[in-house]
Amino acid sequence: MSFYNQNVSVPEMTDIRLYFCPTAFVNAPMAPSGATFRLAGGLKWFGAFSVIMVSKGEIVQERVISVADINSFLNSLSTEMQLDAYRTISRIVAPRAAIQLGKSKIRLDHTHIVGILNVTPDSFSDGGLYQDNVDAACDMTKAMMDQGASLIDIGGESTRPGAEAVSEEEEKLRVMPVIEKLKEASLPISVDTRKSSVISAVWEQTPAIFNDVSALSWDKNSLFVAAEKSYPVILMHHEEGSIHEGSSKKILIEVYNWLEKRIEVAEAAGISRDRIIIDPGIGFGKSFQDNLALIRGIALFHGLGCPLMLGASRKKLIITFAGDTHPQERLGGSLAIALHAADQGVQLLRVHDVRDTAQALTVWQALY
Repeated sequence: MSFYNQNVSVPEMTDIRLYFCPTAFVNAPMAPSGATFRLAGGLKWFGAFSVIMVSKGEIVQERVISVADINSFLNSLSTEMQLDAYRTISRIVAPRAAIQLGKSKIRLDHTHIVGILNVTPDSFSDGGLYQDNVDAACDMTKAMMDQGASLIDIGGESTRPGAEAVSEEEEKLRVMPVIEKLKEASLPISVDTRKSSVISAVWEQTPAIFNDVSALSWDKNSLFVAAEKSYPVILMHHEEGSIHEGSSKKILIEVYNWLEKRIEVAEAAGISRDRIIIDPGIGFGKSFQDNLALIRGIALFHGLGCPLMLGASRKKLIITFAGDTHPQERLGGSLAIALHAADQGVQLLRVHDVRDTAQALTVWQALY
């Protein structure tokens, strides 16, 4: 990898914005360039930034600048651009607040596994396995915790393409019996729902993360309900259809800007940034190339200053490499994505195969 250490000034151009993506990752505070920054206060370090320059919505330049040379580059910027760059870089390196759910505390200085529990009849991978079977659902929850999950994500409505909408009453009938039985065990959970009434019912029973695929936009009450509590929320990018034209790199900028705006909306409603987790929404209204670009460049989103969640387990993009297989036969591809995300400093991996992912992460980490 070559680093720019001379002539690192920004082109003279109006309305330009810089995006900083950490790169040249290492698992110790050392790099060939001799200098590193710690990523999000965790156990990953990086030796360079990929700096993407955008003007009027178009990428005009991209260059790699080593951490050793970043001050020279920043000194070449206007005062306003320097302030914006320092704010972004500060967010990239700042430690992420631990997730506190009752007695459970999840420190986000390394990658954690989030086990998926769908209590639905029609989820793309495991629909029907745990619907109307509370004991089996609870046993699976405890099994995933024993296998290495730090958190369990419970969902009562499928969000796969073409899935039918579920009423609030029906979703509660699916989710609440499991929640009520699990609350005595005080297990850390998140609830995958777009409905404020569902998460409110959950919160009456137990602490939980509000995991909303619409980033608190589908239900007009969600922002206000979430602001009244101190529990974390997950804001996921979800937009139907193609949202951009041009290079695959551009999807990174568009999703980044979209999530940035949703964070601002959440903060304005009273939800502090240290309660927000972000998810680029792999597979939601995106092409194969879009999904690939988001996974490759997911480290860019550290610039938003929030923990990152990635949910790509068993998803359709894997069949491009592995052939048109059943979702349960996509373990290899799922593990490859999980290890790449961990190397990029992603804090939360939402997966179906907890035991295998935990084993892969353990061996991968031991090899460094």
